[in-house]
Amino acid sequence: MVKITYEEKLVLQLLQTNKEQNTFELRAKGIANPNNIICNLRKLGLKIITNQKPALDAFGRLRRGVAHYSLGVAGNE
Repeated sequence: MVKITYEEKLVLQLLQTNKEQNTFELRAKGIANPNNIICNLRKLGLKIITNQKPALDAFGRLRRGVAHYSLGVAGNE
């Protein structure tokens, strides 16, 4: 039986309902270290795609190279 943490469950639900989340959006929703959660979900076998794109931070400044996460389709690279 695989145990999944509250944060992992939350990130998975957000990716399923919102299609894409970036690092700043996940932090605003209480995920302190999104990269670790994404890594753990990948270890569980989920296909999560990461794209680096610009995004606004919590102060409204445009930041380049921010990780945007989305669920991938199994077998589709």
